[in-house]
Amino acid sequence: MRKVIFQAVVVAVAMLLPATASAQFDLSRALGAFFGAITKTEQSEKREQTEQKAEGEQTKADTKPQTKQPQQNPFEMLQQLQQTQQPQKSPFEILAENAPSARSLYGNWLYEDAGAEYLGNNPLADMAISQAEQYAKAKIVAQGIKPGSFSVYLRRNGTGTITFGERTLSGRYVYNSENATIIISGTINNVAVSVSGYVRYSEGHLDILVEANSALDALLKVYPELATDQTVQMVSGMLASFPGVYAKAAFTNL
Repeated sequence: MRKVIFQAVVVAVAMLLPATASAQFDLSRALGAFFGAITKTEQSEKREQTEQKAEGEQTKADTKPQTKQPQQNPFEMLQQLQQTQQPQKSPFEILAENAPSARSLYGNWLYEDAGAEYLGNNPLADMAISQAEQYAKAKIVAQGIKPGSFSVYLRRNGTGTITFGERTLSGRYVYNSENATIIISGTINNVAVSVSGYVRYSEGHLDILVEANSALDALLKVYPELATDQTVQMVSGMLASFPGVYAKAAFTNL
């Protein structure tokens, strides 16, 4: 079970890449703009000079007075702008609007994929986490978590069982179909832990999004000695800087 818990750290470590990835992106974009600006050929410069000269030689006869268009009332312009700029919904609002019924969760679910999802409002963090997701998936597979490696059985009475081969881990869950939130609790090594997150369902596919901070808190509660581990400390600092990171596990219905 300790190996399984450490796999959660592997996912979180992969999320340390955003700062590096975003920095590389900004650097490449800056260099591209820089070199693009200095690579003008002499022909293009001459063409620009010719066009400027031609514009200066235009006669007044070629210039016809333009009919003035009636100016729009500023109040009308503001109304049109407000109509075209509809407020964007947050990821949490979208999850709530598409919350599945509790009945949709019942049954046996086979593990399909894992990754990370950012539900915050930092565009750079969103982009960087997307770039790092493939790296995180490779690390997860390297740790032995592959499609079909375990299953989750969710019962109507709020209990659940995770099966890893011949090993099982039981727990409970509380799901709110009004906002798609879920709380999963259980006992690991005689220590009671719980994690919180969201649920997303679509045509026999189930995503469980676990808030990374709650997962890290559960890890440290079960293994308090990891509090001094440098990797765990770096992950904790990263999550404090970028709230809204979720570990995602995708399942398909059996």
